[in-house]
Amino acid sequence: MSVLFIHPPLQTKVSGGNVYNRHILLQALENAYPLVSLPVKKREVRCALSSHIARLKPRLLIWDSLFFELIPNHTEPSSKITAALLMHYLPSQNPSLDRASGTELRQLEDTAIRNCERVICTGSATFRTLAERHPDKPLFLCRPGVGQYFHPAAEDAFKPGRKERVDLISVANLLPDKGYRELLEALSNLQTQPWTWHIVGSEGADLSFSGWFRATALAKNLLSRICFHGVLFSERLAILLSKMDLFVNASRYESYGMALAEAVAAGLPAVSTRTGDASEMILDGHSGFLVPIADRSALQSALEELIRNPDLLHRFRENSRARPRRSWRSCFENFKEACDFLP
Repeated sequence: MSVLFIHPPLQTKVSGGNVYNRHILLQALENAYPLVSLPVKKREVRCALSSHIARLKPRLLIWDSLFFELIPNHTEPSSKITAALLMHYLPSQNPSLDRASGTELRQLEDTAIRNCERVICTGSATFRTLAERHPDKPLFLCRPGVGQYFHPAAEDAFKPGRKERVDLISVANLLPDKGYRELLEALSNLQTQPWTWHIVGSEGADLSFSGWFRATALAKNLLSRICFHGVLFSERLAILLSKMDLFVNASRYESYGMALAEAVAAGLPAVSTRTGDASEMILDGHSGFLVPIADRSALQSALEELIRNPDLLHRFRENSRARPRRSWRSCFENFKEACDFLP
């Protein structure tokens, strides 16, 4: 009997959850595992679901977390089909929410989880949070892997003191919650240092913020030192990462941190806020620096230390290159265990 996976269309915007779903489905295909893809849009769930379930009669129904608020309306306790929730993120954990909105989202999350027999978490932070909130619920940790394109660049291209500037890179849509305000402020205070900042991500997610960002960068005389690359898919992103010196992430909230994982796999040292699984990817003071969320002073100090000290940056790079890389095959093995679990 098959496992039916309900998820958003794979041709939508690039996101960590979208990348995860793609690789899980690809691994299932390569391993001849009966995972059936059902891509739907939210407004189409109600009409599309019943006919597909009736036709496929899956032994397990997996919901992508994007649909968590719809689960209670489509999960029947009397049904013989077991439901699971693939939890990419916890919306209630977003620090930009007001208290009322956060409480409402948490109630919706908890209701969805109660209506599912098991939960598959894609990040350790989410796993720990749900283990506290739902101690009796079967939880499974299936951390993402890293694609084949992401591997360390040739070591001889990054000898200490060889480059005239430090190329910094951030990979996230241009949104305030991604810490771009803090990064812009920190780098504006480091104008005398030799850096160029590369930004990979969409500027269309928040046009008002994107406009503010460009205007502020121009006013601070920084715009000429920022390279906007737009949205890049894995192969092109990997090529760009191979030319960079330091990954920088000032996000206020991450459920895991796919972009950080890919940068570390590419052998980059990193400066990151303590969000998602950052503390498991970066050894603070060994392969990068971890700083508190929204702490501009700490962020600036960490960036300055690495920009000014090429020997330290090189040592961090070597340490990052030595770290093991997690494969999507390993991720799928964990995912398969969660699907085949017998309570």
